[in-house]
Amino acid sequence: MVRIHQRAPTPNPLSIRLRPVATALLLALITAGFYGAALARQPVGPEEARLVSAAQHLPQAPTLLINTGDRWQQPLAVYATTMAHALVPGFFAGRWASVTIAAINAGLVFLVGWRLFGNFIPALAASVVLILTPAHMLFGRQGIDAIYVVPFVLLWLYALLGFLANDRESNIALAGAALGAGVYTTMAAPLTMAFLFVTMIVVLWNAGRRKSSTFGVALASFAVMLVPLAIWFALNPQTYLDTYGSWAIHPAHIRNPLDLLLANLNRNTLGIRASAYWGLIDPSFLFFSSPEGRAPLHWNTAPLIVMGIYRCATRRTPASILILAATVVAPIAGASFGQPHYVANALALLPLLALLAGYGIDLIRELITGPPPQPAEEY
Repeated sequence: MVRIHQRAPTPNPLSIRLRPVATALLLALITAGFYGAALARQPVGPEEARLVSAAQHLPQAPTLLINTGDRWQQPLAVYATTMAHALVPGFFAGRWASVTIAAINAGLVFLVGWRLFGNFIPALAASVVLILTPAHMLFGRQGIDAIYVVPFVLLWLYALLGFLANDRESNIALAGAALGAGVYTTMAAPLTMAFLFVTMIVVLWNAGRRKSSTFGVALASFAVMLVPLAIWFALNPQTYLDTYGSWAIHPAHIRNPLDLLLANLNRNTLGIRASAYWGLIDPSFLFFSSPEGRAPLHWNTAPLIVMGIYRCATRRTPASILILAATVVAPIAGASFGQPHYVANALALLPLLALLAGYGIDLIRELITGPPPQPAEEY
């Protein structure tokens, strides 16, 4: 009897590359269904009504910043709500737009986790943590602009991690462009994206990526996304003081940068902002509910995040340094508004904490199974 040995089929490389994308899409669909259920249980709040009204009454001429009557609004949430209103007319259009953004976040954080860990379990854990995070659930179901900053932070991380892995300048261009586009999301976004841009430059320098072309591409891609803003203010200079003049840099400080430095370094300002910053990262606020409201994160994610911080601090790869540095920097912009515990100004922090939880799961996995025999190259 002749025994025929059949060779095991070779996996299709294309199908292997598409598996993370398919998983991300599935997570996005699950999130959309989960968040979209029973959106009408809570009445529409005044901020949501203001956004829907602005979306329904856009000026006929194209506009970058939208005056909603008592304040100015960044454009992305308004235009997204306009598109949602065309599909789902009514006051819940803004909520459906936010649900869509939250679903995109769920898929993107998985893809970022896949690039970070190269393993399904911690990447999936990071996505599940973000999906179930109370603050992400809350703002993912509210028709306001707070959630819109998160996908741009995740796109930035995904592209920057890709650059750290393969040094392709197309990735660094995408990273800079993601930060530039994210400027148009919330009031805190201009400062958030500026601080994350500086973080990117420091991480690249620390990682030995010190080519002038790398920094040039990053700066150019970031600046290109701000060209519409420059044109807007050139045509509408009277709007600056009430918009970016109060959200980012006062016009007097543009004329005299030394005054900007002195205004931000005086003891009173530093004290207020340090207090607001601590208020945003205080574990007693982040993980434990109070009479003021529900905690932004579940308490049981705290041990995972602590383990993730330990793993990042001890591993000290460019990727782990990037996640730690971005986690420290992300709340600074929100703290600059001086509003204690106002996490809506610091939602960029949420995906970073979810990725730290993924690092914690990765540490547990490795303690149980041991390190892989041939670990992937770390970057």
